Amino acid sequence: MSKNKRAKQSQPLSPEKYIRQKSRNLPLYKCWITEDWEEGRFAQIIIARQHVTGNVTACIYLVDLGCLGVKNTYYMYNIPVYKLMEIIDMNNTKLIDVTYELVHNIIYSASEYAEDLGFEPHRDFTQTTCFFLEEDTDDIPLIEIPCGGKDGKPLYVSSGGESPARERQIINQLENAVGEGNYHYLAEVDDDSDDEDEEFDEDEEFDDDDEFDDDDEFDMAHEIISLREKFKTWDREEQKKLFTHIMSKNSVDDDVIKNLSCNLKDSEIRMSVILSDYLVEGETTPEEIEEQREILKQKYTHPVVKLYELPNSLFSGLQPDESLIDMYCNTFNAIEHDSDDARQLLKEFQKQVKDKPVTGFLELLYTMRQRKKQLPQLLKKYRFQYPDYFMFRVLWNGLSHLLKPTPELKKKAFAEMENILSNETQPLTNYEFTYFLDSLLFLYLGKDHEANIFARIQAMEIHIKQLANDLYEPIMCSMIRTLTILKLLKLNEKYLKNT
Repeated sequence: MSKNKRAKQSQPLSPEKYIRQKSRNLPLYKCWITEDWEEGRFAQIIIARQHVTGNVTACIYLVDLGCLGVKNTYYMYNIPVYKLMEIIDMNNTKLIDVTYELVHNIIYSASEYAEDLGFEPHRDFTQTTCFFLEEDTDDIPLIEIPCGGKDGKPLYVSSGGESPARERQIINQLENAVGEGNYHYLAEVDDDSDDEDEEFDEDEEFDDDDEFDDDDEFDMAHEIISLREKFKTWDREEQKKLFTHIMSKNSVDDDVIKNLSCNLKDSEIRMSVILSDYLVEGETTPEEIEEQREILKQKYTHPVVKLYELPNSLFSGLQPDESLIDMYCNTFNAIEHDSDDARQLLKEFQKQVKDKPVTGFLELLYTMRQRKKQLPQLLKKYRFQYPDYFMFRVLWNGLSHLLKPTPELKKKAFAEMENILSNETQPLTNYEFTYFLDSLLFLYLGKDHEANIFARIQAMEIHIKQLANDLYEPIMCSMIRTLTILKLLKLNEKYLKNT
């Protein structure tokens, strides 16, 4: 074989070809869907598969269960997990974890229903992202997904995303498919518009890809990616000018920034978040960042194992079997999600596992969420009952503010947190390690370290991203959000408050 042929064969596949030809070989990572998809008859679906490197490829599907099927779709190829979580975090509506089987059935049920009415799925679905899904065979359990309106008739909801010509085409198609009066049509009312004066040409040409530009549930993720690419080409002064303009124009203060989850629905706040990523790089030097990274690598790394890998620090003093670990997981998840049965599951775990630190840890978690006033007293109890247990040491120092500490106690807490890992002999579970880093975040980036705060923020961000595969995802997302808030606060303080 010639060298030219060998070189040609070794060329990497384009993202589209990879998705079409190889993506089904990747293990599924997670699936998300808009929480109110059943009631709204509309679903934004994200399906992610994980590469051996830990990165993920994700496909996003905008699915109309009322009549149109897969309205739009695109992919994000080989990105770090934290990038995907950042987009999910910035989403206008709440996305929840669901099984692959559910989203598979929703996508195919909506597509089949739409095709029966004469509506084809978005061309990027048929050309690319349908190959990201498992094949639609009997291997996938069938779940009945109601389509159309509540009475089963086709439902078309006009949200303003389609042009008048496209709306008329949809309505004409529904009338041809099921007959006048056999479908529902709902339109958002615009008080400033006069529908009787609006004219349109039923034969007007339109581009299928343009009709969805105003679908906020889908386009925000696309907007974030596009803005990152756009702002990357700007020089620093242009970035700074827009950032300060947004902050001053919207009277953005500390309270607005701290309430980031709500304010990310504002497109200008999202722009300022993206700009802050670039601006913060100019507030320090690579040498200062590298110095802080070395500190983090030396002090804040540790062997991390999965929950079922024993021994580990969480189950210190125990040799749990699989059923007991499952019992722990059920209790932990119930507490984390504030389930009605959390208290009962905790009692059952306490009855099964007596006088062990992991039992006290679950009780502390429950108290933190349900009985906060009792937390200081309970924390003191377990800290002194099990002085060497990792999570009690972390909670004791991380929550020291609840104990009304003096400045000296704060310094002592930070000093002890810095040395916790060096004194730990057992591997940590990913939850323990991530919780430790999250607790350290506020101490490491506190007021005592203002002099090199931007270097510290960037170093910690890099550290978290490099360890992403070993971190507990919900806490990791919270940490990234905290760092985003800190960047906005410090840049806002530097650019606006000092002028």
